[in-house]
Amino acid sequence: MSIIWTLIGLVAAFTVGVVIVSVVVGIRLTRKPRLPISTTPDRYGLNYRSFETTSRDGTTNLRGWVMEPEHAAKMTVIFAHGYGESRLQENINFLSLSTFFVARHYRVVLFDFRGCGESDGNETTIGVLEKLDVLGVIDYVRKVYAEPIGLYGVSMGASASLLAAAEDGNIHAIVADSPFSDLRTYLSDHLSVWTKLPRLPFTPIMMRMIPWITGVKPREANPYEALQRLSHTPILFIHGRGDDAIPFAESERLAAIDPQRFQLWGTDSRRHVRSHVEQPMTYRKRLLDFLDASLAQQVSATSLAPDDDEEKKHGKAQKSCPF
Repeated sequence: MSIIWTLIGLVAAFTVGVVIVSVVVGIRLTRKPRLPISTTPDRYGLNYRSFETTSRDGTTNLRGWVMEPEHAAKMTVIFAHGYGESRLQENINFLSLSTFFVARHYRVVLFDFRGCGESDGNETTIGVLEKLDVLGVIDYVRKVYAEPIGLYGVSMGASASLLAAAEDGNIHAIVADSPFSDLRTYLSDHLSVWTKLPRLPFTPIMMRMIPWITGVKPREANPYEALQRLSHTPILFIHGRGDDAIPFAESERLAAIDPQRFQLWGTDSRRHVRSHVEQPMTYRKRLLDFLDASLAQQVSATSLAPDDDEEKKHGKAQKSCPF
């Protein structure tokens, strides 16, 4: 009998230990230490100004920079950083990439998601509420500037941008580097990549605890479902074929929704969001060519649109014709 009670005690202790570890790790994953904003755009020769706006949730203040080209901007591109990063996204170097685009007449907007950099909030929801942050920045840009808006996001920022674009419905073009297609299924299969804990027994327990810790449900971040609502926006997906954190298959699944409008560039990278670091010139050229082409298509579509006045005149002439 004593052996049975000992075993019961060991099982109970193990269960309590697993739950405690799951809670602690879950809190750490959703409350990442803030990375400092350690540099500014002027150190890269960029003309910039700081801005502050509010997330679409109406309460979370977001902070960032707007970088202006010397001549009239042809598009405003909003950069969205990844999980646990800031507007600098140093593993890609958003400021260096901004320099490239500003020199080619693109206005660039960098901002910190909630709980990151200098923005308000104390936790990340891995895309669920970050979607509202992207929408808040879109609202701000649209009030101030008249040019088309493009989105460029990496990892969590890519998925949040896709979710925001589907809700906004008026984004000109999107570049999504290494997004997930559905947060719930992605975490169910790959949460251990981030927790560094065995999938069993920890992942199922943590999946049940995430809504309790964050107040949101992972199934609310589902870019695959959201993209079904995008009827005209061109998207370029970039993903390393050997990505060790978010599998290449995630972008494959998203791009397959509409092969006519969605492009997929699978790179040889074997690490997460390292395509730019490993082949920077090719990466930048692919982005620039894609955004330039999206603008050219807009001009072409506008030039082919029937002139309203001519249509009216033609219509009137037809009405006066007796035949």
